[in-house]
Amino acid sequence: MTPPPQSPAGEPGQYAIAELHALCHHEVRSLLAEFLPLIEASEIAIWVKDPQADQLVALLDTLGPNGPVELKITQPLATGIVSKVYREQTAFLDEGLWRSKAQSPLVDKALGQSTQYQLCVPFYFTGQLIGVMSAVQLSDSFHQAPARWGFNKKDLAILKVAAQAAALGMERALLAQKLG
Repeated sequence: MTPPPQSPAGEPGQYAIAELHALCHHEVRSLLAEFLPLIEASEIAIWVKDPQADQLVALLDTLGPNGPVELKITQPLATGIVSKVYREQTAFLDEGLWRSKAQSPLVDKALGQSTQYQLCVPFYFTGQLIGVMSAVQLSDSFHQAPARWGFNKKDLAILKVAAQAAALGMERALLAQKLG
C-alpha cells in the first residue's frame, strides 16, 4: 500500500488544495446536489484547511466549479461558525444566524448574500479531519426560498451521511488515480 502524500512539512495526509479539488469529480458533485432537497438547503459546500495558511478554502460547492465559491472564497480559521466546527471537531446546528454571534459576515459579504440558517459537520478524508461540510439556507436574488426555513436534527444526520458519501467518492477517485 502506498503511503499518503507528504506535505512540505512531512505530515502524512496533507493534500494540496488542487489535489483535493481534482478528486471532486462529477459523481461527487451530483451526489451532493441530490442531498440539497433532502435538507431544504440552498447550497452545500466542503471547506478544507489550507495547509499553507490559517484558513479554510471552499473546495467544493453545489453551484459547481464555475460558480463564485469554489477555490475563490476563504474563511479565516480564527473566526466564523465553519472554522469553529473545524477547530472543535463538533457539528453545528443553527437556529438562526441572526442570533449567533459566531457567524462571520465575510463570506456573505464577498458573495452578496444573506445566510439565514446553517448547519455544519466535520469533514474527514482518508480517516483524517481535513475540513467541514456546511449547508446553508440563503436569502438573495439568486436562490429560491426553501419550502421550509430552518434546519433540524434530522437534517444534521442527513448532512453527516452526505459528508461520508462525498469523502468515499473522493477516496474512490484517489484510489482510481493510484491504480490508473
